[in-house]
Formats: sequence, structure tokens, C-alpha cells
Amino acid sequence: MTAWAAHQFALDRMPGKGLQTDRIMLEDYEARTGKTAIELDGPHFPSGLEYVWGWFCELDRARSGTGFGANPVSWQEIDAWARTRRLTLSTFEVECLTGLDQVRLEELAKKNG
Repeated sequence: MTAWAAHQFALDRMPGKGLQTDRIMLEDYEARTGKTAIELDGPHFPSGLEYVWGWFCELDRARSGTGFGANPVSWQEIDAWARTRRLTLSTFEVECLTGLDQVRLEELAKKNG
């Protein structure tokens, strides 16, 4: 799932101030030409894990940050979020969330760097 997420995050990166994302430019290319932009194709999303991606998106939207960038989603934040949702996460699910968080932070670092 992290390879799929890395590809999605990269497509949503804005190459410069005020410019469109790569995803928007590639989708526009497809609409104008009728040709397939192969750059939009990436790793396959593992079926059955859509719910974990949804969870990560919730946590990502609530992410804190500093003037220097985004903070990692902490163990305490994951725990508080899970308790609020009345969820008991498996070790695998927590590892998925923290892995996605790492990939997200790496992409944000590229964006800000």
C-alpha cells in the first residue's frame, strides 16, 4: 500500500507556486489528446485495505505542523483517534498507518525542499 500511496502523493505534488499538480496536468493531457498518460498508472492498491486508507486520510487531515513542516502522526494521536472511533486496531493496521505516514512525510519533505 505504501508504494501506491507514494505514487498518489507524488502525482498531487505541485511543481511550483501557483502551478497545477502533475495529476491535473496529466489528466488534462488525456482529455485534450484522447491519449493515455501512462504516468498516471502506478502500483496496484491492495484490495481489502480501503478502510485503512480512509483512516489514514482522517489522521492526515488532522496532522499538526510547525513553521518548518508537518509533524508525524504520533502514537498518542492514533490511540486517541481510535478510541474516539471506538476501534481496536490490529498491529498490522497500526503498521499500515505509520508506514503511510512515513511515506506522506517523505513526500511533503520533497515538496518543501
